Amino acid sequence: MSADANLGRFVIAAPGFLKASASELGEAPLASSDIEASALALAADLKAAGAALHEPVVLFISNRPQDLVGFLSLWLAGCVAAPIHVTTPEHAAQSLIARLGARFVIRAGKLERIGSAAPPTRPLIDGAALIVFTSGSTGRPKGVVVRHEGLLWKLRTLSRLLGFASDDVVLVPLQLTFIFGIWVSLLSLMSGLRLLLAPKFSATALTASGATVLAAVPTLLRTLSADAHIDAPRLRTILTGGEPFGPALAEKLAMLLPHASLFDLFGLTETGSCDFCVRPQDQPAARGTI
Repeated sequence: MSADANLGRFVIAAPGFLKASASELGEAPLASSDIEASALALAADLKAAGAALHEPVVLFISNRPQDLVGFLSLWLAGCVAAPIHVTTPEHAAQSLIARLGARFVIRAGKLERIGSAAPPTRPLIDGAALIVFTSGSTGRPKGVVVRHEGLLWKLRTLSRLLGFASDDVVLVPLQLTFIFGIWVSLLSLMSGLRLLLAPKFSATALTASGATVLAAVPTLLRTLSADAHIDAPRLRTILTGGEPFGPALAEKLAMLLPHASLFDLFGLTETGSCDFCVRPQDQPAARGTI
């Protein structure tokens, strides 16, 4: 089996399921059998349309369950996923599509052809799983290439580090256009867990979700900590990263959510994220050191 298909099969072999946040979207959950069947069907559509090995395909992201199906279908078809959020302005999205030379996009779980010319051969993306575009806050967005081997190795390493329990419910209010949201979601599926995607988030949403694991950037946690009455008795783990996580915020969260262990993770998109970690047992002494 090719490395491309290997990651797709490795992830969808898990028995868990995912759904959009019920309080926000009311979407029905997708069980592992639904995920696999949908991913295989979309992969077959890609192959029938003539998608080439290592061809970049744009995946429009809306933080719905079908987004994860899209990632898996592209890898099963041997293609490279280039996620772009649906709210990206049209001119910016078209600029990224032109740079990729993409002739296919996946939108809302459906394959669309947008061009006829096959993209040029680019050895840089041979064996790639992802092309993740940076935010462009300091200039033109960079297309960061993440290879299958590195991503799969990082997922397995994080699995050992984080030690998810078989009954965990993972809440992800992160965009699946960035590596943090992508790896947490993939690791949840890989571990057979219940995954909740939450395009909108609040303390009320956290309570309603029944989540045991929350993945959130410090900015979101800062907003959450402004609520002095957070009721999340099941929450046992918080994963954070993507920006500096200061000691003051860590201390406030420890006071508001005393039963939740905290992992401060930091790394580069180029490496699949999470190159450094302050673990619960490293705190409070190592708080704010990343």
